[in-house]
Amino acid sequence: IPRHETWPGNLNNGGFGTRLNMTAYDRFNKSMVYSLDNQLEGKFDVGGLQNTVLFGGSFDRTSFNQDWNAGLVGPIDIYNPVYLRDPTTPIAVQNTLLEQQMKGVYAQVQSKYDRWLFLLGGRQDWVDSDFRDKVARGSNISSEDRKFTYQGGVMYQFDNGMTPYVSYSTAFVPVQQISNSGAPLEPITSSQYEVGLKYEPPGWDTAFTASVYDLRKKDDTYFDATTASYRQVGESRAKGVELELNSDLTPNLNVTAAYTYTDARITKDSATSLVKDHQMTGVPRNQASVWAKYRFLESSLKGLYVGGGVRYFDSAFSYTAPTLYGKLDAGDVTLVDAAIGYQIDRNWTVDLNAKNLFDKEYVSGCNDAGRCYWGEKRTLLGSVSYNW
Repeated sequence: IPRHETWPGNLNNGGFGTRLNMTAYDRFNKSMVYSLDNQLEGKFDVGGLQNTVLFGGSFDRTSFNQDWNAGLVGPIDIYNPVYLRDPTTPIAVQNTLLEQQMKGVYAQVQSKYDRWLFLLGGRQDWVDSDFRDKVARGSNISSEDRKFTYQGGVMYQFDNGMTPYVSYSTAFVPVQQISNSGAPLEPITSSQYEVGLKYEPPGWDTAFTASVYDLRKKDDTYFDATTASYRQVGESRAKGVELELNSDLTPNLNVTAAYTYTDARITKDSATSLVKDHQMTGVPRNQASVWAKYRFLESSLKGLYVGGGVRYFDSAFSYTAPTLYGKLDAGDVTLVDAAIGYQIDRNWTVDLNAKNLFDKEYVSGCNDAGRCYWGEKRTLLGSVSYNW
């Protein structure tokens, strides 16, 4: 993924004139991932319990290369800019290669007794990482990480269609980014509990889910724009509410709607942190979406479907030093999406999806150095799928 950036220097200092020095950054990131996951499932009954047992194994290999160079562009007049200068004084900022292998085995058992449902699972992961710095030679690092994680849940099915549930899970996520010093970061560990209610009214093709959750991450990864690199914080916490509705209003028309409230904060960080106890950068508190899909089931249009929807994102904040900009608000945004597709036969389907259909310009967010970024423009994605 090539990325080219140019910005003025000393813009944040008071009393700057009309001519500013410019620095050009050229980044090229290349990532290759190979994944394999196989599962074996079996069912058996014992002691009144209906059991479904799952065993599996996975293998993932990732290669991530980051090549980052810089060069001075020279002064530019901000009121009469000329952008034809080529960068000079090339600087090799960073050229690193991270190769990572992750092997895992897991098991899960789901049991049903009368109206009770139980879920219990565990996973063991082994991660081997080799890090090479092509600029600072001799600073190669190898690491080995091992972790066991688990999950469990209980739910009860009532006659009226209500199913309350509670779950708890832990997770282990290897990190592919590197720190400002060029060293690989520690894996992220997390724990989450969730309490919710699923409701399917008898006689209705409708499902409603409401839940509250609390997610805590240790060594969470955060992009520090002041150093243009990743770093890890002591702990982050996200808690919130999720609501979701999925309903077949008619045999032709399906409607889904969702709402999420997220209170996400970095709870443990350095004493000089600008983000501690604030809403995490780039995470809106409120998100909502509605999507409708209509299928033609008869006539010459049989097999065709059209869809459309709206997505809403609340303001996303970032926090800079008070002497710079203080709190930055990217503003809320509403986007329109659409889709059209055709099921040729039982196996083949073609689809065309459009995000941000009307190509709305908006700011997706800002970072803690005071730089803001445009959101994605209109995106079209076509696909052909085969099912058997």
